Amino acid sequence: MPFEHQIDPNSSNPTLDERRTKIGPWTIGRRGLMILSPAAVVAGGVALFSVMMATGPKPEKKTEPPKPAAAQVSAVQARSMRITVSVQGEVRPRVEADLAAQAAGRIVWTNPSFADGGAFAAGEVLVRIEPADYQLAVTRAQAQVAQAKEGLAREEAEAELARQDWSTLGRGDPSALVLREPQLAQARAALAAAEAQRRGAELDLERTSVRAPFAGRVRQQKV
Repeated sequence: MPFEHQIDPNSSNPTLDERRTKIGPWTIGRRGLMILSPAAVVAGGVALFSVMMATGPKPEKKTEPPKPAAAQVSAVQARSMRITVSVQGEVRPRVEADLAAQAAGRIVWTNPSFADGGAFAAGEVLVRIEPADYQLAVTRAQAQVAQAKEGLAREEAEAELARQDWSTLGRGDPSALVLREPQLAQARAALAAAEAQRRGAELDLERTSVRAPFAGRVRQQKV
């Protein structure tokens, strides 16, 4: 439905000119004061702060040197200390050698330490070889030494008798053959050879006990 608004010329509503006439100068001045009051307060505060800064006491400058920082000092004392370090890696020997027996035979005993990773000391017996054959060789060598000693004693006696006979019956200087010097030298050489053979047999018997030449650790066992 269309709506129409009609102004009644006889209405009592005041017009714009009438309202302006009723406001008056007092109302305008009060509104201006309300607008200017905050600005005046701010300006007054700034002016008061400036006066206080200008007339207030100035802070004194300190000329004292800066103080050193405090520190705690304690005397150092040397002492022994064990530190445990856990590491991972591969250990390799600085010196590695293959240990072999100089005497042949059947192994009858091995040291419990003679195993992979086992440790041993210098001179420790690691392996023993059956010594029966080497003990027999030592016995035979000892018999040969005894026999050579007996032959040397007999030749020394024969040489002494030869010198006595020549001093009684002979004339001039006797020859080496007459005094049995070659036979005596041969008997002495036979005794030396028998003693050397006995020492060799005893050395072979000693080698049936395989000893470690130095302290170390078994890396790999091969018997």
